[in-house]
Amino acid sequence: AEPKPTNVVSRLFAMRSTGDGLLYVLGTLFAAVSGATSIFTSYVFTKLIGIFFNPDPDEIQQQTLLYGSLQLALSTLMVVSSTLETACFGTAGEHLTRTLRARSMRSLLRQEIAFFDDDANSAGELTSFLGANVALVQSLLGERLNTFVKAVMLLAVGIGLMFAVGFWEVTLMILFAALPLLVMIYATLFVVLGLAKGAKAKGKREAVDGAGAMIGEVVTGIRTVASFNAEHRFFREYCARVDAQAALDRRSAVKNAFAAGAAFGMMMFLLAGVFKWSSQVGLWRLHGLTLADVLRVDSDGCVHINFDLFQGMFIPIMVMFGIAPPLSATFANATDATASGNAARRLFTALDRASLLDPTSAGGESGQVVRGAVEVVDVHFAYPAAPAVKVCCGYSLSIGAGQTVALCGASGSG
Repeated sequence: AEPKPTNVVSRLFAMRSTGDGLLYVLGTLFAAVSGATSIFTSYVFTKLIGIFFNPDPDEIQQQTLLYGSLQLALSTLMVVSSTLETACFGTAGEHLTRTLRARSMRSLLRQEIAFFDDDANSAGELTSFLGANVALVQSLLGERLNTFVKAVMLLAVGIGLMFAVGFWEVTLMILFAALPLLVMIYATLFVVLGLAKGAKAKGKREAVDGAGAMIGEVVTGIRTVASFNAEHRFFREYCARVDAQAALDRRSAVKNAFAAGAAFGMMMFLLAGVFKWSSQVGLWRLHGLTLADVLRVDSDGCVHINFDLFQGMFIPIMVMFGIAPPLSATFANATDATASGNAARRLFTALDRASLLDPTSAGGESGQVVRGAVEVVDVHFAYPAAPAVKVCCGYSLSIGAGQTVALCGASGSG
């Protein structure tokens, strides 16, 4: 077995185009801004909710203008940062995809003919690999860096904000109990509802790839298929692969239905528990406070309410719901990361393979005089895919210089 390449991420980064390093740096900065902005948006949204419990119309107007303007500014910043982040990582990723495809094609053209006799290197398999899997490989750099930076910023800013403006009792409960459970629930929903691109069973993926490769082989060699009247055979084999995929889909649909129902139910129970605990903390905080600490009447007769209790209870909850979905998407896309890593190792295995007969190599022996005469004597040959089936058994042939000869066999000619 050929050794599997290691350090695929560093090798991919070394293959970046000129100027892509700057794109990765800018994309990382914009991803950090986007992650932090989403948390501050949750905070501002909570402040907007609390405004409407204030009985003073003048304060409602002032606070609404303030936090409404701040929400608009944060939303604009998020749109701009997300757009630039996607543009930077996407541009660098497309440059890398082009480089990978070009190098893969160059490597394939150097291989000997026997290399393509292996079923794993058939036209359909190689076409599928160059078309889809190479694009999956580039996500190891851009998407992985993007999700990592966002996750770090979400946790850092979110935890800091919860401790700064929320009750520490509610914050600790969310960090050690509610948030991990909510992340797992969201991750389950991401996978079940198909939001994670890599959430496919291995058997299903193999069935899809096998059926697609068969279509490519049949269409490419349709004349050979027709000459052997093999249409019905290939159709039956294709149907068998599609039926196997359908059986996997049916079983997966039932499992996903139960998983989705359980996840939604757990989310409701979790939400009820969080509100119950937050309310209990609020009641504990009320003990020892006087009415003057909660309500204040000014000279105009307007009642002013201290909303510290509301803010301390609800801001950690809103931040929790701001952190959970992006973190869940990160965990759900771990399947994609595994698939990308496997595709990258397969890609570098192909790139590192030394051809047994490299047409681009300048080494080897070269004849001094070329006459054009060809002679083969007592040739014994079988394809590697079918070593028991002898194509040539003691075959001999002599072709003179300038002579045109047609070779006709049972399954082809040339």
